[in-house]
Amino acid sequence: MASDNSHTFLSLSLVRILAGVLIAYMIFCVYVYLNQEAMLFITQSISAERAANLRAEGERHVEEITIIAEDGTRLHGWMLHSETTEEPPSNVVIYFGGNAEEVSHMVDHVSRFSHWSFILMNYRGYGLSGGAPGEASLYADALQIYDYFEDKGVIRPAQTIVMGRSIGSGIGTFLAANRQVKGAILISPYDSMANVAKDAYPFLPVNWLMKHRFEAVEHAPRVTVPLYALIALADEIIDPERSHVLLDHWGGETNVTEVPQAGHNTLPQTARYWQFLEESLEALRQE
Repeated sequence: MASDNSHTFLSLSLVRILAGVLIAYMIFCVYVYLNQEAMLFITQSISAERAANLRAEGERHVEEITIIAEDGTRLHGWMLHSETTEEPPSNVVIYFGGNAEEVSHMVDHVSRFSHWSFILMNYRGYGLSGGAPGEASLYADALQIYDYFEDKGVIRPAQTIVMGRSIGSGIGTFLAANRQVKGAILISPYDSMANVAKDAYPFLPVNWLMKHRFEAVEHAPRVTVPLYALIALADEIIDPERSHVLLDHWGGETNVTEVPQAGHNTLPQTARYWQFLEESLEALRQE
């Protein structure tokens, strides 16, 4: 009899433990669902001093840009104008940064590419842009940014390329699928942010939880312009396989550069990173 009671006690204890684990798991899933924006979009501000320094650069070649989105949100950023005097006007790069990137820092780096102007608009919630980021709004903003500069005669399809890093590679792919551009440069690209999340959290039901999926692979077949892609082979966030899946679906010519031993965040610190940009931009300029 005592043995039966012990067996029943152990069974009930096991059921309670399993129930507790299941409840904890469900609570964690709810937490991830409700907080995924904060996990996906690590918004960054810009200091007043930094903004003032960039405005001071305006007398030379940096222009402050404000665009009002269709829903009234203020989109803010900068345009770095080429310092060349060539005619027709220099080619233009529209840059989409990573999920923790305030893009004004690019002004200090890309000024070396004298034949190019760069459009550096911060996502919603980043820098001095208002609102909060989300997949649908960032896609819509990308189209509006393109249209704004095209209407002003700043960009022409035959002289414009999109450049995206990490999460921005998906936004750049979307823009290239929906507007005319000359080419694309993608750094640490991915096929689907949902697949990236599955790699990071294989124990979660990502397909049920993910609201901002950024399915770049769905847009890639419609892009027929050349792609120059840079992949860090030791990327701990976006598995190189995710990049190659996107490349396999790209509708145009693809050119791939792989950097051994570079990680997701250390890639821009390598000499190969800037060499890749220089070579890719020159190749696209000569297209």
